[in-house]
Amino acid sequence: MYKKILVPFDGSSESEKAVDHAIELAKALPETPEITLLNVIDIHYIVQISESIYVDMESLEAYSRSVLNAIEDRIKEDIPVETLIRTGRPWEEIVEEAKHGEYDIIIMGSHGLGFIDRLLLGSTAEGVIRHAECPVLVVKGEKEE
Repeated sequence: MYKKILVPFDGSSESEKAVDHAIELAKALPETPEITLLNVIDIHYIVQISESIYVDMESLEAYSRSVLNAIEDRIKEDIPVETLIRTGRPWEEIVEEAKHGEYDIIIMGSHGLGFIDRLLLGSTAEGVIRHAECPVLVVKGEKEE
């Protein structure tokens, strides 16, 4: 049924829960699928903040790699895992990777950004749900108080 699972991962607790769901799904299937963790460096957000501060893309990519490597180490004992880093608008990069990588499902957190950022930037999950050609499983986190 599912041979390739795409999990957008930004280090948030929401994306951690999405990884947990992907692991559980992979373990429950008769043939273990491959999980791909995708981190997208939001270039549109960086352009906005870079007008007031210096942004070192190399450092951002190194940080993304370290975040992905830590979660990859947790998964790869039982499940084949790959990590990818892309730069662009998160929902667009996720949808593009899902299409070209021929993924069977995307499992993602409902929110990775804070409330104010979601108001300003829009919801990544919403963009993925609207434009992805494969099923999308959105994992909700804890309710905000």
